[in-house]
Amino acid sequence: MREFRAANGGPALASGTSTLPTPAQARENSLLEDALSGRPDYTAALRRAAEANISEESPVVRQTRAAREARIDAEVARLSDAVEKRRRERLASDAASAQASQTIAARAAARAACDAQASGVGAGTYTPYSPRAGILGSALAGAMTSSAAEEQARQGCYRAYGL
Repeated sequence: MREFRAANGGPALASGTSTLPTPAQARENSLLEDALSGRPDYTAALRRAAEANISEESPVVRQTRAAREARIDAEVARLSDAVEKRRRERLASDAASAQASQTIAARAAARAACDAQASGVGAGTYTPYSPRAGILGSALAGAMTSSAAEEQARQGCYRAYGL
């Protein structure tokens, strides 16, 4: 039932709030998408949206042609400003998201490089057998030396990259 009411312009929720945008909001959203995509007929769409908003505000009121044109021009200016503001906000948000993604990717690449470098250092410092320590002692000492050298190399690399 809620879906039916929402689809037919009625309140969608029991509390009386509607989840659908008003026609004026829908037109403004459409204008924003047109502005972002660079549609060539954006100016004409802006004018049509302003005319629709004015007609929706006062469908019965009689007014002179000059008064109606003045209201439409004012609505065009208001819509243009609102859409331009939202366009700038969206572009700034997209740029910030792209920069954050690049930073995350760069840090992940630096961590991978540091881990690979540290693994190489760890493998180079591992001593598998010492006759004095025996087999088990050699393995334990070699693993500890290797792990310590690997971690030291990893931390040094992280500091160098500022991680």
